[in-house]
Amino acid sequence: LSGQGGLLALGAAPLDSVTQVPTDGYQVNEANAERSNPAIARWYTYSWTSHILKAKPQTYAVRTADGRYGIFEILSYYCPGATAGCVTIRYMYQGAGGTSFAR
Repeated sequence: LSGQGGLLALGAAPLDSVTQVPTDGYQVNEANAERSNPAIARWYTYSWTSHILKAKPQTYAVRTADGRYGIFEILSYYCPGATAGCVTIRYMYQGAGGTSFAR
């Protein structure tokens, strides 16, 4: 749908194993004070003893507002020196508009 970009959690499949993404089921951002998306709301686990966030082994699909697709996984939330706020992702983008991610 034009103008309806969104995210979809694909599960614990490694990014390199995803060869096709669905065309529906994507969730759009929620319009609240801090933009959020339910598909990625729980991308991490939190340790109450170390207070460290750890990315879950999860791959996500992205549908852009113009109907193109991408996939990504979150690798880390920390900068060098264990400073929070440097999100590291790994991704692939299908700029041709298809849903296939053949290698």
